Amino acid sequence: MKKMKALQKGFTLVEMVVVITIIGILAAIIVPSLINYVGKANRKADIVTARLIGTTRVCILTECPEYSDVF
Repeated sequence: MKKMKALQKGFTLVEMVVVITIIGILAAIIVPSLINYVGKANRKADIVTARLIGTTRVCILTECPEYSDVF
């Protein structure tokens, strides 16, 4: 019996199922949080871009008032 145990290598099917289940549970917890963070980051990037567009518009109108009818 000891010789058989010494020759066995690897994992059993039950061990593999338990590990895959744990990984699935962790993924189910983490993925929604990551999606939420990505959405928040995109919204903040959009706000920064909108502010930059506004600042650029003011700079253009300050330096070249003849473009006031375009903006």
